[in-house]
Formats: sequence, C-alpha cells, structure tokens
Amino acid sequence: MPESPANEADTLALIAELREFCAKLSRQWAVSEVELHRLLRDFAQPELCAPARSYQFKVEQWDQSEDRVIWLIAISNNFLVARAAYDAAVKYNPRERWLLRDGIRVVERYQP
Repeated sequence: MPESPANEADTLALIAELREFCAKLSRQWAVSEVELHRLLRDFAQPELCAPARSYQFKVEQWDQSEDRVIWLIAISNNFLVARAAYDAAVKYNPRERWLLRDGIRVVERYQP
C-alpha cells in the first residue's frame, strides 16, 4: 500500500503532461488548418492570390454617404470581366451604390 500515493502522483503528472501536449497539438493544428485553407483557396482561385492593390479594375459597393467600401465584389486585370461583374451587381442589387474603378479613377458609378 505505501506505493499507491506515488503511483497516483505519477499518474496525475502523466495526465498533466498529456493535457499540455494535447493543448500544444491543438494550437499547431489550428495554425496548420488556417494555412491549409488558404493554400486550397489560392489553388482554387489563383487570380485572387495576389494582393488586391495589384489588380487594375475593382467593383465596389459603397455605403450611402460614400465614405467607405462595404463590399469588394470583383478584382481583375481584365476590363471586360470587371465590367460584367459591375453590370451583374447593378442588376441584382439595384438599391445599392456601386463603383467600377480603374485604380483610383472611377470608370462608372451607379447610384440608386
């Protein structure tokens, strides 16, 4: 019977070590999962891998006062793709304010 407390202490120490290991593994998995999802997204849509500022044309939804962008729905280096996205945005959301931009220049503005 005298060995029982030592065995319980060893067991508790092993449980604590196992808990720390599982917590560390969980943190590593969370980071790896985020990285995996980013890589899969980039693979599925390679045109969106580069920073948004490197694209020439953008279609944006603006708030009522036109102080800030609510939603960036399309970025492209191809004007025809950006124009099609702008036309679709205006058609399906005619109550919103839309801008088609070429860099900082506004190509077209839709105001309801």
